[in-house]
Amino acid sequence: MSQVHAVRRNPFSRLLGEAGIAFLCGLIFSGAEIGSLPSPLPLAIAGCLSSTGAIAVLIGTLLRYLMSDLLLERLPLLFALLLITCARLFLRNYHSAAFLSLCTGGCTLFSGILLSFLMNGTAQDFLLYGMTACLTGTTAWFLHTVLLGLQNQQKIQLKSATGCAAAIVYILCIAALTSFDYPFMNFGRILGIAVTLLAARRFRYMGGVICGALTACGTMLCAGELGMPLLFLPITGLLSGYLVDRGIGLMTIAFFLINALAQLTVGLQVITFSSIGDLFLGCIAFLLLNNICFDRWLITANSSYDSTMQTISTRLQFMSEAIHSVREDTSEIAALLQKQKPEPVKEAVCDRICAGCKAQHHCWELQHTQTDAAFSEMERQPVSTLPEVPESLSDCLHTKQLQQQFYREKRRVQMETIQISRMDASRHILFEQLQATEDLIASVGDRMTVRYSTELTDRICCFLERYGYDFDYVIAYYTAKERLVVELYCKSRSIGSCMPAICHMLSESLGIALQELEPVRTRSTMRYRMCQAMRYQLEQYTISIPATEEAEMSGDTSIRFQDGTGCTYIVLSDGMGTGANAAIESKMTAEMFRKLICSGISDMAAVRLMNGLMVTKSAGEAFATLDAARVDLDEGTLTLLKAGAASTLIRQGNTILRVCAPTFPIGSTAVSDLYEKQILLSENDVFVMVSDGIHETEYSFIKELLLSTDDIRRMAEEICAKADIFSGGKHRDDITVTVVKLCRNAN
Repeated sequence: MSQVHAVRRNPFSRLLGEAGIAFLCGLIFSGAEIGSLPSPLPLAIAGCLSSTGAIAVLIGTLLRYLMSDLLLERLPLLFALLLITCARLFLRNYHSAAFLSLCTGGCTLFSGILLSFLMNGTAQDFLLYGMTACLTGTTAWFLHTVLLGLQNQQKIQLKSATGCAAAIVYILCIAALTSFDYPFMNFGRILGIAVTLLAARRFRYMGGVICGALTACGTMLCAGELGMPLLFLPITGLLSGYLVDRGIGLMTIAFFLINALAQLTVGLQVITFSSIGDLFLGCIAFLLLNNICFDRWLITANSSYDSTMQTISTRLQFMSEAIHSVREDTSEIAALLQKQKPEPVKEAVCDRICAGCKAQHHCWELQHTQTDAAFSEMERQPVSTLPEVPESLSDCLHTKQLQQQFYREKRRVQMETIQISRMDASRHILFEQLQATEDLIASVGDRMTVRYSTELTDRICCFLERYGYDFDYVIAYYTAKERLVVELYCKSRSIGSCMPAICHMLSESLGIALQELEPVRTRSTMRYRMCQAMRYQLEQYTISIPATEEAEMSGDTSIRFQDGTGCTYIVLSDGMGTGANAAIESKMTAEMFRKLICSGISDMAAVRLMNGLMVTKSAGEAFATLDAARVDLDEGTLTLLKAGAASTLIRQGNTILRVCAPTFPIGSTAVSDLYEKQILLSENDVFVMVSDGIHETEYSFIKELLLSTDDIRRMAEEICAKADIFSGGKHRDDITVTVVKLCRNAN
């Protein structure tokens, strides 16, 4: 089976985005100050980014200095930034935190000392540049830790070293933005107030206290008189965390009033209209940002929850390995027992009849050849009647006993052979079910890596209650690919007609494009599922033609469904024969596969379970082919699953691939037989799935058709139209053709 590990990324767009953000950072932070020192953020950002990002920071900083007449005043920092940019250009392969920190701090120190020496600087200037170099190098260390965590995990783990580094970077950012103090607003204080309220809403009182303290620390680091109005921010953040359950509006009003009254009560002389205005604007910014969910980028590790999930996953894996060990041991014992064959008929008759006869010496010693040939002739005679005695045994004293004993022994061997055959078939079925159980338990353990979002779950529950939708259970989680999935469970009722409206309103409320998946029903529960829109989508066209014009239905079944993890399945099943019975077999196979996959069972486990059910469901033969295509709509990976199915033709760029599998249909043998192959598709690639009503001689025509047009409907119609010609003038089997095209998702 070919493995596909490549993931599409557009390097140009990534570099362009990095350059744009770096340019804005250089333009904004180059004019900021922390106390009496220039902000180290531009230098640290340039030291942690690639050469392209460093150049963008240099351009933004130079533009800011030219616009604000700070070029001569900040000349040492500009020269340090130039040295850092040159270092990133020539030492681009060095990415460790220690190297970047030392390089950034060293360039800053060298620039300050060199310019101070040229300008006859004092000892105080040397000391000042030394402090600036230490601060810049430390900032680069923490910033690199944050960027590395985002690059590797696409999220910030708050209860880790990355979370600590993010807190330091946040303090420095607030301090830098606080230095932009205008008569009616202060950007640092506004941002800090909004972030404190967001933290209180998401992480309750703990988030309010911590973010309030970090914000107050950042503003005080910039200037004491600017930070004093936020002195009570940790306390009001604490109180806001306790008021989250009372409503966002009440929490915001209480936060504003308590902060304002606290400042007035203490009687701080620095209280101005600006500080109250910043408090008001920060609350407004929080209300505007409240609908944004930060669970995707900010997570807190619940150690007890993680350890519990890890314990369950480990035990499930151990259980799967234990079942595998039992199955292997039982298989070895069964293989040894199979060597014990039934006792041969001739030996059994000789032991029971001839052993006590006084003529044994004459028959088996003097006339051994004739006696053995006669016994062999009696053994070859049919089992249904008493065997006739050959003429060479006409003088035997026990002819009647020989006839009866041969009849009994042949019946015994026949029954033992049938019993061994049945035991062998039952053992194969049992081993298949054990292996299916093993795969099922292992897949459950592997799929416990999802990250549940309590914030989103609570918000969705409140949303559904507000609009009067009643569900028994709601789950919101992120898959391993950071794909948001929402599951809604209802018992003893169905509200499928409301799902389009719910999906649309949730998409607008969360600001995330959601799409509705097919519901799955069990005996008493209905599960509705919505997932985040994928990068790609599929265009599909299917034609199905019965074997004869008189037939009411085709024996082929074609369905399409999604598993909720970003994969779409297209399934084609062909039942044995034609007509209604074949349609029942193929429909049952396809629907059974859909239910098992949508329930979270792996492909191989689902096929093993289906094969066991098909083999044992009736005394007569009943089997159906399975031709499934699983398409990962995030990466564009096509996985073909075939059990007795016809070939699949794929147009990959300008190349045509044909995938065929010499496997048996499901239900035809006790041991399941599944072929699996992975292929990486690109945009506008096409693949064609056909039933065995399409003769192999038509494949060359299908290849030419794939290369000549992009119209999937025309492809399907022409393949069906030419089926009779390539099959000798008349088709005797059902025909189903499915053409699928991979397209970019506009959403």
